[in-house]
Amino acid sequence: MGKAYGIDLREKVIGYIDRGRKTQEAAEVFGIGRRTVERWINLKGLGELNPKKQAPNGPWKIDISKLEEFINSHNDYTL
Repeated sequence: MGKAYGIDLREKVIGYIDRGRKTQEAAEVFGIGRRTVERWINLKGLGELNPKKQAPNGPWKIDISKLEEFINSHNDYTL
């Protein structure tokens, strides 16, 4: 997943639409998806235009010893 668009771009797009432009036109001018623009319009209506916090990118590997311990203690589990 890529980084979220910044609040400055979001505000520019919303301002563009507030000046009477269409959603599709705003999407083309700013190089973003039409659905993204629609989502931002809905978020503005809710009063929350800031991007959501993303989950941290951490180590996703499972410790082998913990995996073996889990398998041995739960040998009746199936995938």
